[in-house]
Amino acid sequence: MIPPNVALDGPRVSRWAVGSLLLAAVAVSAFDYGVRRDAALQQVAFEVHRAMVDHTASSPHRYRVLVPMLLQPVVQAAERWTAPDLAFRRVYDVYYLAAFAAMLLALYAFLRRWYPQAEALVGPLLVAATLPIALRNNYFEPASFLEPTLLTLALSWTCDGRHWRIVPLTAVASLSRETAVFIPVACWFAVNGWSLRSFNRTATAAALTATAASAAIFASLRWWLGAAPHIPLSDVWAINVGWEGSHAALTNVTLFLGGTGWLLAAAGFRRAPAFIRRASRVVPFYLAAVAVWGVWYEVRLLMTLYPVLVPCVVAGLFGEPRRDR
Repeated sequence: MIPPNVALDGPRVSRWAVGSLLLAAVAVSAFDYGVRRDAALQQVAFEVHRAMVDHTASSPHRYRVLVPMLLQPVVQAAERWTAPDLAFRRVYDVYYLAAFAAMLLALYAFLRRWYPQAEALVGPLLVAATLPIALRNNYFEPASFLEPTLLTLALSWTCDGRHWRIVPLTAVASLSRETAVFIPVACWFAVNGWSLRSFNRTATAAALTATAASAAIFASLRWWLGAAPHIPLSDVWAINVGWEGSHAALTNVTLFLGGTGWLLAAAGFRRAPAFIRRASRVVPFYLAAVAVWGVWYEVRLLMTLYPVLVPCVVAGLFGEPRRDR
């Protein structure tokens, strides 16, 4: 029994302190992915960025315009003081740190809806500890580091009943990655579950509008930027089912949540907030898309699912939330 004079939430620390802790938690991952990367990989990343800005990149990079177009003016400004490749590196070094920190802060704020401060911090810190696994086996995928934050924001607004906010957010996300279409799907499931009879009309209208906006942007980018060369799906499948690719996929997927994190998520699913359990219905659809079009050992693709997986991990550790909706 908890004594009446003991606060349920435990000792509190300021938002500034929480932000500083989470920023420090991802500093090493950002440093390794940016500053310490092999010079050859840095050169490849620089060339891909320039091709994306010039709209000459291969698919799908050509159509993931959001991050390079936002950062290119900053890169150009930095080029006044240093060489173009070095300017690119320094700007993206800052971007990686900011993107990783924003991801953790969004997850923390999301978890605080249900859990006390100390418990809510565990989820983002687990992500920070296992982030190096997610960053393996890719050379330049800045879009992947925005998507978890955007989905977390969308789910947060949906949880508050601000359904129409997901429409502009999905539109922005669609300029970053094609999988933005799963944002309104996740939000619809989070409100309605599998119900097709007593669904929330506002949430459904917002989700349909956001899905249509995502599809329109998908088509418009390909019309505007033209057809880009791409890796045939047969080649992707050959990588995935080959010995080296499948072995790497098994290792990376197992370690994505630190190995035991998957066990905690499975144990915590039934005790997770009802909103999260409903939203998790998007997972099979997302994984099906990854299975068909993705390279399985690139587990950065699973980062999008952090807003669904991490609350289950926290529930596996601490049980049912103190407050639920």
